[in-house]
Amino acid sequence: MSDDIPATVNTPDQTSLAWRCAERVQGQERVDQTPLPLMGSEDFGWMLRARPGCYILLGAGDSPMLHHPRFDFNDELIPIGAHYWVEIARGE
Repeated sequence: MSDDIPATVNTPDQTSLAWRCAERVQGQERVDQTPLPLMGSEDFGWMLRARPGCYILLGAGDSPMLHHPRFDFNDELIPIGAHYWVEIARGE
C-alpha cells in the first residue's frame, strides 16, 4: 500500500442524495451545502476509489471533532442520525 492517502472527494450523485435526505430529516435551513474543506486525515478516500459515495458530517455541535481525546458524542443525535440513514436506504 502506498503512503499516499487519497483525498476524500464526494461524487455528485451521492452528494445530491445525501443533501436531499438531510433536508428531509432536518430542513433545508439546517443543511450546509457549502462547508469549508477540512485538512483532517481520513481513510474514506480509499472507499471512494472502490465505490461512489459522500462523506458527511452530522454536526455534533460545538465540541472537538471525532478522534479528538475530548470528543463527547451528543446522544441526542442518535434519532436524527438513524432517521437520516433510513432516508439514505430509501434512496429517493
